[in-house]
Amino acid sequence: MLFSAPSVRGNLQGAPDTPPRERYPARPTPLALALAASVGLAPCLWVGGLAAQTLPVFSAAQVGSATLQQQGNTLVVTTTNGTTAGTSGYSSLNWQSFSIPAGSTVRFVQPSDANVPISTSINRVSGGQPSDLMGSLSSNGRLVLVNPAGITVGANAVVDTAGFTASTVDALDADLIAGRQGALLRSRALDSATATATAADVSVQGSIIARHGDVFLVGGNVTHRGRIEAQEVAQEGGRVVLRAFNETRVFGTVIARAGAGARGGGIDVFGPQVVLESTALLDASGQLGGGQVRVGGDFLAARAVQQTEDALTVPTADTTDFAAGATIRADATGQGAGGQVVVWSGANTSSAGAISARGGASGGDGGQVEVGSAGQLGFTSAVDTRAPIGRMGELFINTGNIELLPAGSELDSTSSATQIAVAGLGATTGYRLQSRGAITLASSMLLPQDTNFSLEAGTELSVTAPITASGTGTVSLKANGLAMPSDPTAATLRIQAPITAAGITLSAVGPGSVIDLQGAELLAKQGRLELTAPSVTMSGATWLWGSQGAAITGNATLATGASLRLSGPVANGVAAAGRLAISGLFTVADGAQLRMALGGSGYDQIQLTGSDRANFAGASTLVLDLLPGAGRPGGGTYRLIDGPTLPDLLLPALQTASAVASSALTGVRLRWGSLEALLPTQGSTDPQVLQGLQPPLEPQKDEQDGGAAAGVVGYEEELLDCP
Repeated sequence: MLFSAPSVRGNLQGAPDTPPRERYPARPTPLALALAASVGLAPCLWVGGLAAQTLPVFSAAQVGSATLQQQGNTLVVTTTNGTTAGTSGYSSLNWQSFSIPAGSTVRFVQPSDANVPISTSINRVSGGQPSDLMGSLSSNGRLVLVNPAGITVGANAVVDTAGFTASTVDALDADLIAGRQGALLRSRALDSATATATAADVSVQGSIIARHGDVFLVGGNVTHRGRIEAQEVAQEGGRVVLRAFNETRVFGTVIARAGAGARGGGIDVFGPQVVLESTALLDASGQLGGGQVRVGGDFLAARAVQQTEDALTVPTADTTDFAAGATIRADATGQGAGGQVVVWSGANTSSAGAISARGGASGGDGGQVEVGSAGQLGFTSAVDTRAPIGRMGELFINTGNIELLPAGSELDSTSSATQIAVAGLGATTGYRLQSRGAITLASSMLLPQDTNFSLEAGTELSVTAPITASGTGTVSLKANGLAMPSDPTAATLRIQAPITAAGITLSAVGPGSVIDLQGAELLAKQGRLELTAPSVTMSGATWLWGSQGAAITGNATLATGASLRLSGPVANGVAAAGRLAISGLFTVADGAQLRMALGGSGYDQIQLTGSDRANFAGASTLVLDLLPGAGRPGGGTYRLIDGPTLPDLLLPALQTASAVASSALTGVRLRWGSLEALLPTQGSTDPQVLQGLQPPLEPQKDEQDGGAAAGVVGYEEELLDCP
């Protein structure tokens, strides 16, 4: 049977109105069957006195035209394109019903030429019956199916097109065919309260293949139990978007992979409630680079931009459940960088599945993974951003309070903080954790080679266990009292354990914020040690050293009973001198010891780079030590504390120490070996020789000679407090 439908509005010209279903006789008459055939309508199967429609029933063409030809259980729809409102290269068809029984086929043949290589056909269903696709639906172009009554792709059904959209909410033609531009998602109509309350469901149990484009599933609830595959477009894979107004639940497989010579595509799973069940697989890998997977929301940087725009680009889930057993991949399978993955929610995220964003086996860095919530986060996921040849990628955890616990710790499900067992993080990714509240690190962190580690807390960041980064790995710790600009607060960064890395950056931001070092040992082996805060306090035995220098930006206080060591760790029997720059006031309290080492031509130095000076309390002690392996100091001037009004230490002979007195050091005790002397109380700038202080002739052999190969533990040796 053959029927050609021109572009018209309303019912087909000359076609009788369809009578109410209750007026149909119990069985079809020959006249009824002939009439149906004459207007190109599919015949009906009469069961129990009711008509169960089989193949789709056509109504009218709104843009372009369509010719329908049925041969047995196959319906071929041949379209021509039209133009409306400046949009061309598509057709728009209306249907009374659009279902495909099992064993039946509907094939759309769309125009294709140099100007429009891939056409789009929009198909709206208005008869009030759901679209049950149980057979085969195919097209050489893109198909859009809009049915407010619901859409189901059955367990044995196959949809094989250039691109496919199934939506139970209507939108403008231009939005429906926008495809990769995402206009369908940005349409405000899709976020209206009416659409949310009334939209019917979309269910996929079979297979959907988009060979040259995207797959969009939009409905009240979207459930996927089958297989969806969006293949490459140009140099990247296709995009799959699952968007519900209530719940999006994925049991099946979603693939937006690319073939040879292309990057992975994109997968978006959005809705107020998002669930990836244990059998779910989302794969956006590609040979030349991983793609992008977004579950429950967008990345932090994109969310910040959206807050300033008058449009909702990506909706944020209230709750996101990423179940154990579920898998997300955005790998580079050849040569290229790993992709990007985000799992996010506005209120509660549970992340237990596996995430992979690996760099290519032939080259390329690892990817970026972000997991978090604006509310509560439960995190036990295994994350892999390794790169066999390139640099390892990063896991970014973003939520409220965070507690990093030792391996084997029993997590408290009632805790308001996100508790993470460090062993669960593994050695397969770099780490960046951000909290709007507090972060507590109570477990040792032994990071993989060349891996960076970053923590940022909004109120308090406390480190009570060692952090060791090897190779070029760096450590960055920040207590950000300005995390909420509208409500700034005094933040505290507290360090009570050793930190060893190539470079170390510590900061406490906001009025009244402080870095509190309690017996901290901070060693930057291949770079600088940077501490920035309004105030830095040091108590206990503090050790600050950077191979390229150390700096405190702000005021610094060495507390009562504390000691400060500046020279480096011993390696092969030799220790390097240390340099510490302080921009603010440097206060050495009663009973504190400032240990300054010298030997040969090298010596420790504190440089006061601001307008403030050092303030030594009367009972403080300046302790002079020998640099291990550097030999005895020669004669000359040692500007141990470098400032506009501060003294030099003069050693005119190997066996005699002398100093220039100034009011800054009045009453300070100078210890050289086992002997002590009180620095002069006068404020003269002329040299004042201190006789009787005899330096040791040789440094004591260090038990840890040769340095350390196992992190902080090997650096526990002390510079000489000579006998």
